[in-house]
Amino acid sequence: MRLWPFAVVLLFGCRGAASSPAPKAATVPPAQPEPFRVTLNDPHEAQPAVLWNGRFGVQLGRSGFAEGLPMFWEGGYQTDGEEKILPAPNPFPSRLLIEGKAVDVASMADYRQSLDLSTGVLVTSWSHRGVPLEVRCWLVPNRSEGAWRVEAGSPLAMSVAPAAEGKGFVVSRYATTPETGASVRTLEGGFSSVEAKAAAPPAPYESDIEIDGPVEDQQSIRAALHYLRTSVSGEGTMGVAPMGFSSDIYNGHIFWDADIWVFPALALLEPKRAAAIPKYRLARFDQARRNYAEWIKAGRPTGIKAVGPAPANAAGAKFPWESSVSGRETTPTSSRFEDHITGDVAFMLSQAAALGIVPQTEADRVLAGAAAFYRDRSVAGAKGREIRGTMSPDENHTGDNDLYTNLLAQWTMAGGNHPTEPSFYLPRQGETFLTYDDDAMRGYKQAAAVLAVYPLQYPPAEREAKAMLARFEDKVTKNGPAMTDSIHAIIRARTGDAEGAYRLWSQDWRDFSKTGLLLFSEKRNRPRTYFTTGAGGMLQAVLYGFCGLRIDRKPQPGAWSRPLRNGYTLSCRPHLPKAWKRVTLRGVTIEGKRLNLRIEGDKVTLVP
Repeated sequence: MRLWPFAVVLLFGCRGAASSPAPKAATVPPAQPEPFRVTLNDPHEAQPAVLWNGRFGVQLGRSGFAEGLPMFWEGGYQTDGEEKILPAPNPFPSRLLIEGKAVDVASMADYRQSLDLSTGVLVTSWSHRGVPLEVRCWLVPNRSEGAWRVEAGSPLAMSVAPAAEGKGFVVSRYATTPETGASVRTLEGGFSSVEAKAAAPPAPYESDIEIDGPVEDQQSIRAALHYLRTSVSGEGTMGVAPMGFSSDIYNGHIFWDADIWVFPALALLEPKRAAAIPKYRLARFDQARRNYAEWIKAGRPTGIKAVGPAPANAAGAKFPWESSVSGRETTPTSSRFEDHITGDVAFMLSQAAALGIVPQTEADRVLAGAAAFYRDRSVAGAKGREIRGTMSPDENHTGDNDLYTNLLAQWTMAGGNHPTEPSFYLPRQGETFLTYDDDAMRGYKQAAAVLAVYPLQYPPAEREAKAMLARFEDKVTKNGPAMTDSIHAIIRARTGDAEGAYRLWSQDWRDFSKTGLLLFSEKRNRPRTYFTTGAGGMLQAVLYGFCGLRIDRKPQPGAWSRPLRNGYTLSCRPHLPKAWKRVTLRGVTIEGKRLNLRIEGDKVTLVP
């Protein structure tokens, strides 16, 4: 059995003057923004709070208790079929009873629920019939701390704890779950050391993005960084799903979101946590090889018609669009032909190797496997190699020669480099590129063609970045996912329009952040939280757009730079908006060394 400690602290104040419950129809004013805290003042808000640590996640209601909401965790997946994640019982106490009656929102006055962005402690306080109450909840961030076995028939007891006025007490809950295959570490200090860890709030995080600018910006950045860094664990067995362990939306499956949107946002500031993503992919590389062999055996099917039989390449590897426990393809839909996913994984691993997060030999194995797949996935055409019948990242189109997919295929087959002369056909019309063949340029679900500018940093696309933005930026639906605006903001910042980038970035996080707890949503028009992909894009706009960070084969001209591995360089040429006087990046990690970078104007300096 595996043991996870949780902590709930209940504080009961002295009875004072009776307060009236907040009326349901009343409009509750939002809390004032704070740099290290997000706060919700409305007890009627339906969207639950989220606590997670990359191995499990819990939803908590307005009382700070579980209130019947579920838990999701890494051991809660089906092992066959679509390998969906299933809800599990929430290990936090379900509800609070006072004088035998459950507390509900109708009895709450002076309500406040806040999350400390430096420690992850959730504090919920309100008055009940004139008595102030406070509930503090947190997850112990480490892995399981020990094990015990309870034999069948062992007695269980429920205890009732009297609450003294003006004093608090701690309720620690130790939730056991079936072992998932990893070894359980021996508890060195006995049960008391686990209890001590559960009762002590977590230490503040070591890395930070510090903004000398509007407090709303600072709060939103720290909120996104907190939720994202706690959504992954380097000791876990899974990567990170679009919704993490906050819900079963997307079945808890792993998509390109982890590789392209989350990993770059964490790789420099939280490399140990970010390592969960390449670790997950490498652990399923053998299955990716089997996926490739099965695809060859099936006649190389595509989204339109099969390419036809071909001999298998021993090095070939094909990653699934929707990955889960096994690494097999789990989606029954046509999105399984979103063939850029294999290149996405190889691209992410090249960055992970450059930063020393994974060995270069492991990244090279995957790169060779991806190159072999794309060699068999493409066919020779009059203007270069072509990939036909593939689904674009736009996801509303299946056809031939998607620009982003072809560029990734070309990059893998060139050994992880952008060749001077293209070997693949790259669709274009007039002054710049098209998204795919026969692109009507009328509308798109999300950013697609502009991904050639960032994250791929394809030199010809970068030279035409302004023309690409002019062609595509205003054609993306407003009801699409959150990360599109982040890509546009990065490109605007890098092409000299820091103010336009800032307006876009500011509107983006405001539109997609739900409730006073700043829960990032996938959609503008309805809450679907917590969307790790959107938070990753928002942070990438800060790091790789405004702060001007770039991982590439050569540094930016005149920029601060540091060498990485395998010929890569990290350079920094800032594009700060006028609203930000300076930015300090604390804990940027290069070759195991943590650096603090201060960015002010166009200057970059190291500070203590």
